[in-house]
Amino acid sequence: MRFVTKKDWEIVFRTLGEILLVMGPVLLIPGIVAVFYNINNIFIFMAPGLLCSLVGYGLETKFHSNFKMNTKHAMLASALVWLIVPLFGSIPFLANDFSFLDSYFESISGFTTAGMTIMKNIESYPEPLLLFRSFMQWIGGVGIIVLFLLILMRPGAGGHLYRSETRSERIKPSMRGTAIEIWKIYGFYTIACAILLYLVGMPLFDAVNHSMTTIATGGFSTKDASIAAFSDIALVKPIIIIFMIIGATSFFIHFRILDGDFKSILRSEEFKFMISIMVVASLLITLRISLTEDFSLGIEELDNIIFQVVSVMTPTGYTTIGITEWDSFTKIILLILMVMGGCYGSTTGGLKIIRILILWKSMWRTIKKSLLPEAAVVPVKVMGKPLKDEEIAFVTGLTVAYALLVISGALIFAALGYQPLESISVSVSAVSNVGPTFLSDEAWFGIGAVEKITLIILIYAGRLEIFPILVLITTLIKRKRI
Repeated sequence: MRFVTKKDWEIVFRTLGEILLVMGPVLLIPGIVAVFYNINNIFIFMAPGLLCSLVGYGLETKFHSNFKMNTKHAMLASALVWLIVPLFGSIPFLANDFSFLDSYFESISGFTTAGMTIMKNIESYPEPLLLFRSFMQWIGGVGIIVLFLLILMRPGAGGHLYRSETRSERIKPSMRGTAIEIWKIYGFYTIACAILLYLVGMPLFDAVNHSMTTIATGGFSTKDASIAAFSDIALVKPIIIIFMIIGATSFFIHFRILDGDFKSILRSEEFKFMISIMVVASLLITLRISLTEDFSLGIEELDNIIFQVVSVMTPTGYTTIGITEWDSFTKIILLILMVMGGCYGSTTGGLKIIRILILWKSMWRTIKKSLLPEAAVVPVKVMGKPLKDEEIAFVTGLTVAYALLVISGALIFAALGYQPLESISVSVSAVSNVGPTFLSDEAWFGIGAVEKITLIILIYAGRLEIFPILVLITTLIKRKRI
């Protein structure tokens, strides 16, 4: 017998159909907006939503399983939906003369908030297409499953689906209540960011797009030069820095703050550690650059250093300067920040700060136990709560899987002729869903099909934090149950 039976697949496909039925109308929104631009081919922006709804209706109608969902079903449904939804998102790019591979690459990079793009001369593309890119990141930042839980959910399925997108903290007792609060917070900050950017002088279209991709920590921009294109507007960078940090902060903390508990952010060990790392990294890079004769260090340079540190760690991936020009020391610091990522329960990628804390404290416990009597009990506490050994084991296993995935990706790029640091940066950036790499523009826009397929796999696995994909692969190749 297989891990997954026919009835199990019925549950998975029924759930997949329900999720696509929810995503369909949502993907129609960019098409509706495109109507106001009076462009000829409105259908290409309506097609993703219409086809997604049609496929969802077909799956939901065909499979009528009433069996109870468990974690296995949720992981399989989540793994499939993050592969399938980008197929619908590829349509507007196909209609704009992208190849299928390039279209799918741009789409999955958008939905996963990886922010890697193969689009040259971004300003030359129609505004509805740029808005569609930003909208993909905005939806993907908070999660397709969380959107589904907001609108439609079968009893008993919520908790499993919520955890399948690597979330566990509940803001409200119910899953739907939690999803509603997450979207309230997400929407509030998106609107606030757009208004502030517009008020300081950014054009309205750019303000709306950058607000979506900032709070989603995605990094897609409407300009080839990214945020550097707005360097003449003094307050743009500080505003984006603030909202990148907001996007990288747990929704649970935001809920407490917006509920009036302002001290909750000071009680968060994870948030304080994230800010401390940003400060230390900024100081180290500043010190390094100040000692390098090739660079002059002024207020603008300091501003760019802080911006890049926050952008990489959150990991949004906007750029204001060419990080390929920095030396190996500063690049390695950026790689470390990419690996860490932001807070758990936020829109960010990477390992997450709380897991870094768990690994650090677990290592420290091992040292302490070797110095104490064998009977001594040394708990690992994070955020004031003692952790179970199985929780520590899970984090350790995830870290090992992350490292193996990064190494595999780096080896493939190295085998294709890329330099070691370039290969590592591409792999880490993809798995952590960051965006920027240490490749030159010429090298990046010249990557071939093998590189793009490799990046798609790394981006996809990184967004779902590997285990749901491993569950999917295992069910397809194993013949016996555990």
